[in-house]
Amino acid sequence: MAELTLFDDFNAYSIGNGSAGQQLADVTGGVWQQSPEFTANADILDQGGGDHFFAYGNTSFRGGFRTDGFSITDQTQGNLLYFQLRAAASSSVNASFGVAASADPTWFDDYRAQVLLEGNSIDGYQLLARDDAGFSVVQSGLDSDVWYDVTLDIDTSTDTYDVYFDTDSSPATLGTLVANGFGFRSQGGGSVAENLQAIFGLAGGDNESGQVDNIYFMQGSGIAEPEPLVLEVNTNGVARILNSSASDAKDINYYEVRSESGSLLTSWSGIDGDAPPSEFTWEQGEVGVGSTLLVEANLFGMTSLGPQTGVSIGTAYSGGAFLANQDLSFYYGLADGTTLLEGDVVYVAPSSGDFNNDGAVNLADYVVWRNNLGAAEDGVVLQGNGDGGLVDSSDYQLWKTHYGSAATLVASTPVPEPATKSLVFLALAFIRVWR
Repeated sequence: MAELTLFDDFNAYSIGNGSAGQQLADVTGGVWQQSPEFTANADILDQGGGDHFFAYGNTSFRGGFRTDGFSITDQTQGNLLYFQLRAAASSSVNASFGVAASADPTWFDDYRAQVLLEGNSIDGYQLLARDDAGFSVVQSGLDSDVWYDVTLDIDTSTDTYDVYFDTDSSPATLGTLVANGFGFRSQGGGSVAENLQAIFGLAGGDNESGQVDNIYFMQGSGIAEPEPLVLEVNTNGVARILNSSASDAKDINYYEVRSESGSLLTSWSGIDGDAPPSEFTWEQGEVGVGSTLLVEANLFGMTSLGPQTGVSIGTAYSGGAFLANQDLSFYYGLADGTTLLEGDVVYVAPSSGDFNNDGAVNLADYVVWRNNLGAAEDGVVLQGNGDGGLVDSSDYQLWKTHYGSAATLVASTPVPEPATKSLVFLALAFIRVWR
């Protein structure tokens, strides 16, 4: 990731607050303006050693905004805004922070990309992000009086943004992707189609309960979108989840597959396959699961997929409907995130001799053949990639002939913009419906 530059750490401003009859503009030399323009609860405070920060909030909503030195032009990608966000100790907080199209973002109709830190000392705190019509929880289990790192990757060419979350107090790292492709808030509807002109903070709750520090910004830096996981579906109906990244491992703890035409098989084995109950780590859902939806979750662990590796979920797709429908969609959850991400789907023709159905004919397939010599081929033993009948020398010749080959791509369903929804609620629902 390219290096961000410091936009504001508030240390250059005098300490000041409304109780002394001061405006936010007074103590910042006009750089920050108060919104709405009242004389309380949007202040510059000190947390020791000359380290200042911006504090805002009031039951009537108070905050501030800055337009000086900030602009995100329309039709640009990779605009990064990093900031630290905190709830005052033991406070009741409802603090938004983000970017706006208006040069005077007084109320919500002008806000375009924003996160919200909310909660109280009894119920705890959580981070939400605005997605068009409403907020979605993207990180829960937070505390007050702790600085959290938030980075917005803002794309004005699509009027969407991603949210990254971290706790290492460093703008040099993105952290964990917790919201992907969220839509700008547009009160009047339609596309923004204009520049973003202001950074703003606005909070309800207790006085000065929302706190911000160390804002970094970069316009149009362009960061690489994370590569989605891939559901590879074989013409024999066997499917596997692939990590196509050449360098990054991914830990998954949830997935679901959908088919509008009802082409899914509820007898699919899932990631654990035929493991005895005492060894189960993945559990298949029951309620709502059928020919249009398959769901599986690991409630207490995860499966790690190294770069360019995969894991089979068994025979999940009806082979007879394969050529006619090809309508699958695939969603998954990462162990370090709280949102459901949409992956790619590719359809491949099997390669004869690929007895473990990993997409390649190699030494591992010989081991499968050797360990099952003499067994009846039932579509599982050799994954339907033998010659039928018994596992015998003719299957060995098939493996030998095709050694080094790979599955052939038939069709693919790319994902134009990954969808997200909260995994918190999915997990709670899944606990009630697992087998």
